Amino acid sequence: MREYTMSPEELAAYNKRTAGPQVKRWERTMTKEDFQKARGLGLTEADICLKFFNNDPNEYRKQLREWGLHKQTKPERKRTDMTEAVTKEQYLDRRLNGEKRSSALKSMGLSGAKGYDYLKQWGIKEIDAEERELELYAASKTRAAPEPSVPVEEAAAASAAQEDKTYMDRVDALKAGNELLREELQQEREAHGRCMQQADDFAASLSERDRVIADLRSKVADRNSRIADLEAEVDRLRVDAVTVDPSHQKLLELQAEYKRLEAKFEDVYLANIDLQKQATGFIQLRLPVIPADGPNVQRAMIYELIETFNKSVEPAVIERGDIMLRMFELLQQMVAFITADMGELLPGQDLTEPAQRFFEYHNARYIEASAGQKAVS
Repeated sequence: MREYTMSPEELAAYNKRTAGPQVKRWERTMTKEDFQKARGLGLTEADICLKFFNNDPNEYRKQLREWGLHKQTKPERKRTDMTEAVTKEQYLDRRLNGEKRSSALKSMGLSGAKGYDYLKQWGIKEIDAEERELELYAASKTRAAPEPSVPVEEAAAASAAQEDKTYMDRVDALKAGNELLREELQQEREAHGRCMQQADDFAASLSERDRVIADLRSKVADRNSRIADLEAEVDRLRVDAVTVDPSHQKLLELQAEYKRLEAKFEDVYLANIDLQKQATGFIQLRLPVIPADGPNVQRAMIYELIETFNKSVEPAVIERGDIMLRMFELLQQMVAFITADMGELLPGQDLTEPAQRFFEYHNARYIEASAGQKAVS
C-alpha cells in the first residue's frame, strides 16, 4: 500500500473542493480605542456586546478587565477623547481585521466627506491604491511578527475566509467608490446647470444691450436729422435777414420808390397797347438794393441759387412756397451782382438809383419783347 502526503497547498485546495462552507471562528476584533469611540458615538454596552463579542457577556467583561475598564461605571466608560490623532495604520488595521471601509471610517469618527478627505491625504482614496497599501502593510506586519504555524485545515479555512473577505472588501470598496462617483457626478451636473444659467443670463444681457444700442442709434439719427433741419432753417433766416432792411427810413424810401416805379410801369403798360389788351394786370416786385463786393463771388452764388431753384421744381409735387422763396433769393442775388459790378464802375457813389434804372430798363425791354411775341403769335 502506497501513501502520498499532500503539501499544504494541495491539502488546502482539496479541502476547499470537498468541504462545505467554512464558518469563521469568532475572534475579538475590537480595540480599546474602538470601544471608547463607539461609546462616545452613543452605542450601548448591549449593542457592543452583541456586535463585537458574539453576544457573550463573559467575553465582554473579560475584555473590560484586560482594558482596565471593569472598575469604571457605564457613564465613565462612555467618555472618550475624540481628539486623539487618527492614523493611517489604525485604519489599515481595521481593514485587515475584516471591517468594511465605511464601517472602519465611521468607527474612527471619520464618516462622510471627512473620511474621504483622510483617505485622500493617505493616498488610498482609490480602491486599487488601498488594496496595494493593504498588501504592503500586511506583508510588513508579517515580517515584523511571523504567524505561528497552524494546522493545515485551519490554514486552508483561514485562506478561504481571507479570500472571501478580500472579495467582499473589494465589493464594498467598489460600492463606496461608485457612490462617491455618483456624488461627484451630481455636483458636476449642478455646476454645469449653474454655468448654463449664467450663459443664458449673459446672452440675455447682450440682447438687451444690443436693443439699447439700437435705440440710442435711432435717437442719434433723429437728432442729426433735426440738427440738419435747424441748420437749414438758420440759413434760410440768414437769407431773409439779408433781404430785409431793418431801417425804418429805408423802408419809407422803398415805399416811395415803389410808388414811383408803379407809375413808370403803368406808363410802360399803356405804351404797349397790344400787351395791355391781353394782360389783366401787372405783378410788381420789391427787392432791397444792398451794396455788395466782388462780382465774381456774386456770380458764383448765382450759379448755386440756380441749381437750388432747379432742384425745387424737379419733384412731382411742387412746393409753391419753396419755389417762390428760391426765386426771390435768385433775384436778390442778381441785385447783389449788379450792384457789385456797378461799384467797380462808380466807386464811392450811391448805387440805389443806378440799380433801379438798370432793372427798369430791362423790365421794359421784357414787356416790349413779350408784346412782340404775342403779336406774332
